[in-house]
Amino acid sequence: MEIKLFPAWKNAVAVMLSNGLTYGSNIQKEQIVNLCELEPPNTIEEKTAFDLKLMNCIVNIKDQLLTNHQMLMVSNHDGSYRIIPPHEQTGYAVSAGTKAVARELQRMAVSVQHTNTALLDPDQRKRHADAHAKISMLAGMAQDNHKELIGMVSP
Repeated sequence: MEIKLFPAWKNAVAVMLSNGLTYGSNIQKEQIVNLCELEPPNTIEEKTAFDLKLMNCIVNIKDQLLTNHQMLMVSNHDGSYRIIPPHEQTGYAVSAGTKAVARELQRMAVSVQHTNTALLDPDQRKRHADAHAKISMLAGMAQDNHKELIGMVSP
């Protein structure tokens, strides 16, 4: 009698580890679909539900592997995933994290830059100008720290 863990993503992690998942391993999307026992969709509505269930499964697998097994699972951007070797994990995390921070800072700066200040009263314009200046300063600091962090973790 086979014992299965619930939810399915917990069982998926156990199966992948028992099948030899380790640093440098590749995981195909189809493998995750099968291990999470997801039924292939037939309609657009089913496809939407399928995609949400798959994303939930992947997020939980990633979290479980990272926090319980110190394995960082990342996308290969081709529908497959890989486990980052420990000697690359810090560099990958720093690079991905600083890119995400820079992207969000850029979004924030654009939103602030394109505020219709003509509709603001003098006090609101002053607060807007102060926020705009601080955002610019923060973006500059983030860019400098990104370069420094990348230098620290690059071989």
